[in-house]
Amino acid sequence: PNIIMSDERIFIKKSAGRLYAYNAPYFGNDTPLYPRKAILKKIFFIGHAKKDYIYTEKRNDAFIKLIKNCFFINLRYNNTLERNIKMLDEIIQKVPCCSLGFTINSRIFKNWGAKIK
Repeated sequence: PNIIMSDERIFIKKSAGRLYAYNAPYFGNDTPLYPRKAILKKIFFIGHAKKDYIYTEKRNDAFIKLIKNCFFINLRYNNTLERNIKMLDEIIQKVPCCSLGFTINSRIFKNWGAKIK
């Protein structure tokens, strides 16, 4: 399956009317991780929690979480911020955004695998 996970940046690009996600390349000590592309179907805001949970964010809350984690490039152009805000709005209209919290000893990915897909 085309799944892209990262604790760093995910790049989102619109091409031919579809939204795609790309992972950031990694060239650390282990095997290099080259950029991969996948159709953007869901976004998960993940983090440690006191108990396991998963829920779909309301659009306004998803927008706030996206913009807090967004890195705008090419800010030297006058309309970059406006274009990025419009793209974030399109993302929350088309792509479900979910919050996923898990405990340190969680089996969330095994137990809730069907829910995540």
